[in-house]
Amino acid sequence: MAKLLRLFANLEITTCLDTTTKSITYSSTGKSLLNTKDINDCVNLMINPETFKINSQQLIPCPKDESECNLIQNSQLLLNEIPVELQNLYYGVYPNNQTLYNDVRFIYNKLLNYFPHAIYYPKVKTQISYLIKNFINYNLEFAIRCGGHAYEPASLSSGYILDVKKLPQYIKINKDRKTAKFSSGLKLGYVVEKLAEYSLITPTGENSCVGISGLSLAGGKGNLSRIYGLTCDNIVSVKMINYQGEIIRANANKNNDLLWACKGAGCGNFGVITEIELKVYEDIYCQFETFKWNWNAKHVKEIYSIYQEWILNLPKTISAEFNMTYNNKVANFSIKFIKFDESDFIENNIFKNLHNPTITVCKGYYSKILDCWVNYDLGLNPPFSKIKSSMIFKPINNEAIDLLVNSINFYLKKGYEFQY
Repeated sequence: MAKLLRLFANLEITTCLDTTTKSITYSSTGKSLLNTKDINDCVNLMINPETFKINSQQLIPCPKDESECNLIQNSQLLLNEIPVELQNLYYGVYPNNQTLYNDVRFIYNKLLNYFPHAIYYPKVKTQISYLIKNFINYNLEFAIRCGGHAYEPASLSSGYILDVKKLPQYIKINKDRKTAKFSSGLKLGYVVEKLAEYSLITPTGENSCVGISGLSLAGGKGNLSRIYGLTCDNIVSVKMINYQGEIIRANANKNNDLLWACKGAGCGNFGVITEIELKVYEDIYCQFETFKWNWNAKHVKEIYSIYQEWILNLPKTISAEFNMTYNNKVANFSIKFIKFDESDFIENNIFKNLHNPTITVCKGYYSKILDCWVNYDLGLNPPFSKIKSSMIFKPINNEAIDLLVNSINFYLKKGYEFQY
């Protein structure tokens, strides 16, 4: 019996004690794992910390309807490990709040399955200071989260999560229209739409759900990068709460070394960012043209070879992006061209005569044609993602091109149903 009970306890699943049949039942299947004549012995053994190291585990009477036996797993274990100072905070979400907890413990990529002890949504800066002081005092692991739009667990932790999205949200545009201050909980969609009301722009990515602070502090590549640099290149100042719970500012005149560090390496490394000041620019005219071809391995190799030589001599006002895609048994490839200029887009004419592409065009001032470039997530993307990215600084060789093309040929042949 002892061996069986140890195995059962290590599974960390919900248990129910059936007082009628005197058996322990696994809640999701109703399967009886053991029978014992002495229920008290069973209960005592189950809560013996020397045997199971579970000090507060208790068997509860089985409900009449087995569907009511929730799979709470190790929630009580997590709760027991939370320091008293961090318990029962009204802006915290704890594992015993099963419905809400299981919604908010995930980020955009649901492949990442973490069980934090608590997730906090501070509403004022003093609450952030309180949390940070206790995290440091108890030497607790934690992560800082804004948008949570990440493919890797940058804003996840098995310890604690401090989410800034419920801080007061604002955008303050300076009178000279050269810079603007953004609260760290803002999403990119709101940022670009608000700036558009003033015909202002700043270099960002394209997904509306990305948090402005994570984007800015980690880099931020987008359509305007060739002209104005990455988002992090445009950081003028930051306001943060440091490891001592103190509010500090970093700019060109004060803590300038900290400002330099935040421009690309600032995600959770130096403090909790509460405000970012970015350079903003007057709106400019742009032209988007996308050339799309049906999948043909020979054509892909031919056009890509031309493309990667063509991009080497582009002016900064022109950007391009080559895509090979596979989506549920269908493949294609395309090139997205962007020109920030009102003159005719003739630089890409070489591709118009290659294998009859389908061409779509969108023109106008950048802040006024958000539908042309902002990705408003409609919930059509798969929940599980694995992404690998690298920066390359010279044309890739034929062997690498063959690997990419052959991978899609393989998926087409097998008829796999996923996105690539």
